[in-house]
Amino acid sequence: AAAAVLSELRAAGRTVGGDLLLASCVDCSAMRTAEPAITAIDLRPRSMGAECARLLCEILSGRTPPGTVRTLPVALHVRASTRA
Repeated sequence: AAAAVLSELRAAGRTVGGDLLLASCVDCSAMRTAEPAITAIDLRPRSMGAECARLLCEILSGRTPPGTVRTLPVALHVRASTRA
């Protein structure tokens, strides 16, 4: 969605990093290769999915109580789209 927003902003004559700042809630190669590169949050979906599966197995086997919460790290990749 952020790449589409970038395209629409250009069509409207706006510059990202100049007129406004742009960030995405999901990081992917499109965010890294956009011009300007778009700041994004890396939610680490593979790690999160693996941890969810582990936790589910632990709950189902009785090793971990239901309602257990685990916090996983995320990363913010600051790129040109938010460097004013």
